Amino acid sequence: MLRRLDLRGHEGDLSGLLPRPVVDGEGPVEAVRAIVADVRERGDAALLELGERFDGVRPTSLSIVADDLAAAVASVLAQEVPGGRLEVCLAVAPSEDDTRAVADRLASADDRVTVVDNPAGATPAGLNAAIRATSAPVVVRVDGHAELP
Repeated sequence: MLRRLDLRGHEGDLSGLLPRPVVDGEGPVEAVRAIVADVRERGDAALLELGERFDGVRPTSLSIVADDLAAAVASVLAQEVPGGRLEVCLAVAPSEDDTRAVADRLASADDRVTVVDNPAGATPAGLNAAIRATSAPVVVRVDGHAELP
């Protein structure tokens, strides 16, 4: 279960305040190995089933369509940020659809939105590229399918 920790105003080492899971034996490692093996063997079909298993929702697609990306960006831009400074950086991986064109249109419509390339197509590489391209003191990751309340 998730619980909220309010660490505002706390100074010093946080390690004692942050909950850590107890890992007994190889159970969690074996579970992850089985998931990775399943995805390697069955590809997208496994990812769709895993989305349903872990998130309770079966995605209809693994690609991000223009409407999803636009809705995700709009939900981030609608957030109230202390200090009023908000940047959205879209790290776009190579694709055969119009994701880059959609991202570029979103950036041209709002100067708080920028677009960077993620040539590796890997999430960590995209996150690093986006972080390098921004100057905001806080970074929040939001996937292209997600919408913030």
